Amino acid sequence: MVANQIASIDAALNADGTFTLLDYDPLDTAASDWIEGVVTLVPTSSTQFQIIANELFQPSSGSLVGTKLPLGSTVTVNLGAGATFGVDAKGFTVPAEATTFAG
Repeated sequence: MVANQIASIDAALNADGTFTLLDYDPLDTAASDWIEGVVTLVPTSSTQFQIIANELFQPSSGSLVGTKLPLGSTVTVNLGAGATFGVDAKGFTVPAEATTFAG
């Protein structure tokens, strides 16, 4: 961790009012746009699925998203040939029917 660094974190609120850091991901301010979201339905296609955007990171200049994506928007993700991705369950139970949703 570095002072004044931009980062994405996940934290859990403890009963005593303190927080426990679960995940820390430093972000490169010169990086490209990225969208994080929640898959709300088990996909029926191997090349396309939808997420609800709950986090958006944009570089300081050259963003392709701009102001066109409010949080809570539905985003269609189209996978190119050979694309790989993962699902981060963040410690939550993943329904059995969703266990094939990875690639």
